[in-house]
Amino acid sequence: LALAGTGKTWKEAGKAVGTPLYGYGIYFAERITKADEYSEPMPQDDPLVASLGVDSDESLHCVLVCRVLGGRTRVVTTNEFEIDKLKADVFEGPYNSVFGDRESTLGKPYREVVVYDKDQCFPEFLLVYSRVYG
Repeated sequence: LALAGTGKTWKEAGKAVGTPLYGYGIYFAERITKADEYSEPMPQDDPLVASLGVDSDESLHCVLVCRVLGGRTRVVTTNEFEIDKLKADVFEGPYNSVFGDRESTLGKPYREVVVYDKDQCFPEFLLVYSRVYG
């Protein structure tokens, strides 16, 4: 799946640091701040950066806004789960995705959805932005 004509693809499993919490899949966050944690600055020589005419000292980032079909979702509210059982629930069982609710029990500031089939997600918008601190 090429991203917005850039030639880049979904992150390959081998490039991840360690094993992802819910296994290798496509992760989505409902808060932009969580998604922003994974966004890297776009190269200054990227044609999109050049076309926007931004200052060379300003870094741009991008994220995708996607429609995601979760189907029947396996809800996980703790860090105490068996990854093999979770995978079996989705790949062999009645579930189509994982909903990691890190807010309700753990008090974390985000929730995320993980799908394991690229056909369950549709990238709808590419947001290009600069970070403003303050």
